[in-house]
Amino acid sequence: MTTANETSTDTEPTESDYAAAWAARAQEEFAKTFAEDIVFEVPMVMTRPVHGRDAVSYLLGIVSKVYESQRFTHQATNGSRTYMDWELTVFGGEVMRGVTAFTRGDDGKITHLAVYHRPMLTGLRMSHYAGRVLGEKFGHDLFYSPEAVQAEIDKGGPTELPQVPGPLSARGPR
Repeated sequence: MTTANETSTDTEPTESDYAAAWAARAQEEFAKTFAEDIVFEVPMVMTRPVHGRDAVSYLLGIVSKVYESQRFTHQATNGSRTYMDWELTVFGGEVMRGVTAFTRGDDGKITHLAVYHRPMLTGLRMSHYAGRVLGEKFGHDLFYSPEAVQAEIDKGGPTELPQVPGPLSARGPR
């Protein structure tokens, strides 16, 4: 067991129960890895966290079927926290990359799961799809839609950006 001050090296993924659940893409396999009170966050896809093993397992069992392929590429663990990089394809071959971070409780079950996707537009497409498929069960407001995004834009915000010293480009400061 790793203490809070020890960090493993970046390795090939070995979190076999979580990776196996993804390989199976089945609600019951996800449920085996989760604590009863798991909290699940996907900021690019969902507007708020989802709570509870049954809800999270159901959601992942459905959404995982959209993935045409997925592979975990790297992993690092620090105490009860594990970080797994991944790459997947959706929507006819669009590549998404990201990282999943999770915390395990003393019993080894995952208590907190957070997933971060890129690119943003593919994540928003995934959210829109999930809203159409899962909105009745979880509430349509859990997922982003073109209308919801437009409503946020219409709320307005700052009309001017603060001045940034020095020239900037998409590649950073010059």
